Amino acid sequence: MCLLAIGLQSYAQQVTISKKTASFQVKGADSTVLIFLNGDKITEANMQALATDKIESLSVLKDATATATYGAAGKNGVILIKTKGTNELNKVNAFKLNTSSANNPLYVLDGVKMDKTVVENINPDDISSINILKGSKGIVIYGAEAVNGVVEIVTKTSKKK
Repeated sequence: MCLLAIGLQSYAQQVTISKKTASFQVKGADSTVLIFLNGDKITEANMQALATDKIESLSVLKDATATATYGAAGKNGVILIKTKGTNELNKVNAFKLNTSSANNPLYVLDGVKMDKTVVENINPDDISSINILKGSKGIVIYGAEAVNGVVEIVTKTSKKK
């Protein structure tokens, strides 16, 4: 068993690592620490359920470093956990566009106006760039259809042309 004690501002953080799970205890009043697993925010309960043999690295940010990166939310410290094989585990293979049906932006794929469902089925590995146009910028280029904004997507195959 390994014990790692970390001071975050005026609060003491204790991470106890056993063979199977990570135990995280916060000592001190009102000390909400941000915890990220492979870039995604998680809860203390999620961290406790994490098998330690899957952890590649654990980093702690505190004081000015934490607030410079995470703003006021990082004032009590930030714990960054990276698991082994993160690149493959976290590879994005789909994406979802969250908009209400009343306020859908105009979607333009390689210069052609497209339906939202077509755009959602694009393989993210095929995307070269995404550009968001808001306000008058989109309307000047695409007309009244762009009143709710424009999502321009350029694929890698389009860039080669």
